[in-house]
This record gives sequence, C-alpha cells and structure tokens, in this order.
Amino acid sequence: TDGTGRCNIFIDPSVVEGQEYDDESMVRAAWYVLHAALETESSQQKGIAFLVYLKDTLVRHFDRSLTRLLANSIRGVLPVRVSAIHIFHAP
Repeated sequence: TDGTGRCNIFIDPSVVEGQEYDDESMVRAAWYVLHAALETESSQQKGIAFLVYLKDTLVRHFDRSLTRLLANSIRGVLPVRVSAIHIFHAP
C-alpha cells in the first residue's frame, strides 16, 4: 500500500511481447492479483491505484478482447474500488 492506504498495482503491457498466453489464464492471473489486493481493509476502503508503465509499449501490446473479457468478468462481481489510474512514461 502507499501512504494513503491504497494498494498499488503496476502494469507494464510490453512484458507480454513474444509470450504466448490464453485469455482465460490472464483473467485468472488478474483475479488473483485483485483478490490479493482486496485482502487488506485499507485497500477495500481507499481503493486501488493502477500504475500503467508505457515506456516500451506499442499499440499491438493492447489486447482489446482480453480487456473486455476481464472487465466483464469483474463488473458486478468483485468489489473493486479504483481510486486512480496513473499512466506514465518515465524518461
């Protein structure tokens, strides 16, 4: 957690470059990360801050079908409070 009690989840879409994965496995991994984040009461109350790192990311790294599947599997099921989404590209 950060100084405000939010859980920080770091996302780097470029790490999937050249990796083979299926959408269901990625959704299971995301569910695991979200469940782990929701174990702390402060994260449940204050929310989760997503830190999206785009330094080596290209448009092809974004899988729209995976994003849609993940969003549809979470919506209305997991009590995830998104407190912030920070998108950055550090020099």
